[in-house]
Amino acid sequence: MTIRLIAADLDDTLLDDSSRLTDRTLRAICQAQRLGCHVAFVSGRMVCAMRDLMLRAHIHTPCAAYNGGALVDPDTFAFLEETPVPLPLAREVLLYCEAQGLHAQVYVDDVCYSETLNDTAVSYAAAVQLTPGVHVRGAGMKLSRFLTRGSTKMLIIDDPAKVARLAGDLSARFGCELMFASSRPAYLEITARAANKGTALTSLARRLSIPMSEVAAFGDGANDAPMLSAAGWGCCVANAHPAALSACSHRCPDHARDGVAQAIEALISLGMIGGQA
Repeated sequence: MTIRLIAADLDDTLLDDSSRLTDRTLRAICQAQRLGCHVAFVSGRMVCAMRDLMLRAHIHTPCAAYNGGALVDPDTFAFLEETPVPLPLAREVLLYCEAQGLHAQVYVDDVCYSETLNDTAVSYAAAVQLTPGVHVRGAGMKLSRFLTRGSTKMLIIDDPAKVARLAGDLSARFGCELMFASSRPAYLEITARAANKGTALTSLARRLSIPMSEVAAFGDGANDAPMLSAAGWGCCVANAHPAALSACSHRCPDHARDGVAQAIEALISLGMIGGQA
């Protein structure tokens, strides 16, 4: 078996507890690329929150942002493909959130908007290392009135137990048209049904003319399950959510111990990466 494309989630998978690419992880990624293997980041993050990481890792393969809502050019960082939540559906979800007093966020043109730039929005900006007021902004009005086009993705942030309940409620209401998945315990990611990490990875592999049997994917969250099951070699870090663990065929150490780097090093040593086999 030859791996010609490595796809990796970022937060709690490839990145350490400080949201950084460690030296070991960078070495493993760069060595895989030197051997002729494509490396792509597949994340729920905005493009602006992935850009520096892509530059640091010398990524020259399109990446998936917004939980699969967009494919991103590695040179211009422009959208190659976008599958947004349609405006009517987005408004319905926002009206539900407003009635329930939930913190919701929408994403348009790589800018994140919440009703106000409150503590939750500021904490979100810090978590993805963005500056509040620049790429994370307050709309100054109800989002159901503010939004005038589809949202690349949507996000609800709340208590983890409440998020779990919301996932079931919203799936019952909108599950035929929208996808609901948790990337972190307090985050409920919302994308169009056709947009998830699995469909994004499949689209990327098709662009590169690489069969899915030659794709390795790494993840930790429930939102990673579609790509872990789609890839020929799906691998979870040890700290993964049960939904991700049930979708993968392999496991590696947790993100705090450079688990993905360890797995890539092992694949390289076995001659399974790029043009080795």
